[in-house]
Amino acid sequence: MKFSIVLAVILSCCVFANGQRTPSIDIDEQYKQGITALNNYQYQKALDHFYECHRVETQNKDYLQKLAYCYLKLGDYSEAKLSYNALLKNDSTNVNAWSNLGSIYEKELNYPKAAECYQELLMIDSTNSYYFRQNAFMALRMKNPLLALAHFDRALELNEKDLVVINEYSSLLLAIKQPELAEKIVDKGLNFSPNNLKLLYTKADILHAKKNHKKVVSTLNHAMSKKDTVQYYQKMIGAAYLHLENYDSCLYHLNQIVERGQESELTYYQMAIAYRGKDDLEKSTESYEAAIEKAISENTGLYYKNLALVLDERKRLKPAIAAWKKAIEYSPKEHIYLYYLAKDCDVYYKDKKIARRYYRKYYDTKHPQYRTYVKERIQYLNGIIHQRKVKAKTKSK
Repeated sequence: MKFSIVLAVILSCCVFANGQRTPSIDIDEQYKQGITALNNYQYQKALDHFYECHRVETQNKDYLQKLAYCYLKLGDYSEAKLSYNALLKNDSTNVNAWSNLGSIYEKELNYPKAAECYQELLMIDSTNSYYFRQNAFMALRMKNPLLALAHFDRALELNEKDLVVINEYSSLLLAIKQPELAEKIVDKGLNFSPNNLKLLYTKADILHAKKNHKKVVSTLNHAMSKKDTVQYYQKMIGAAYLHLENYDSCLYHLNQIVERGQESELTYYQMAIAYRGKDDLEKSTESYEAAIEKAISENTGLYYKNLALVLDERKRLKPAIAAWKKAIEYSPKEHIYLYYLAKDCDVYYKDKKIARRYYRKYYDTKHPQYRTYVKERIQYLNGIIHQRKVKAKTKSK
């Protein structure tokens, strides 16, 4: 009788409310299927399998770690953090948990918490270059460049071939006005990987800052030979050719930017200078006008000034006068522009009162360069204007 009661209790425990039997769980099979799903990037399926494993063996660290990773890949950061923190309660040296927890905080833009996690990694292993790299990135995120430099330097000591560190370290050195040291670091990386585009572009940035235009050209030509053309660096090589007075090469690159519809006011401004260097004053004029049309910067006055100078060379005084007036409007502190405006008015207008008015305005600014000449010219024009008045009165009689 007692045996029958015990058997009934056991059987009742194996029955669902709907009368079905509870299936037995094969943990090994669940784990195997979870790994297969994980390898196939099927994170939800993998999560379901590892959850079953963890439900049966809640103290198994491997199951919990796999579960946390699936939550991470699925973007469920709350559950992932709970799982990783559970792991760390039992094992505070679990580098996988600290690393992924730091990554989550980083994605959430919680840089101080991410930094804490990566600092824990350094406490566990101070010989791991990757840990120093992560700490350097966090220092950058938190606007602490000196700490970032220290971490990058140590990371490079531990792994001299880390191209990520080399690129970021040299970029940071450039940002804090240390181009010589930045170039030395980036050259180390290019010794290991001479065709690395990221390093080549960083080197071009450094050379551009050093105004080494010749090396900018050779570096960017190397990069572009790899069939990669980034707009920013095509502008840079165009500017470098302009400094080297290689106007044809400059215009080749700048025209490509225009053809792609990616030009700016600066593109047209540089084209104008290049065309002027080639003595093509008509195209130079067109380019200055295009720069002005696109102008949104404080350089607008400069564009009008250079347009006026080209128009002066072309003996087109009427539009040059209009350009000088615009240059003065946008750059009122450039008093020399008043002098050039007065000069053009002096040649173009028969009515010398116009030129005299601008000469006087220039003289009143106390700009020293042409002050003596302008004083004498005003006196001369006063004489001409007076003589014309006398003649006019004589004729009227």
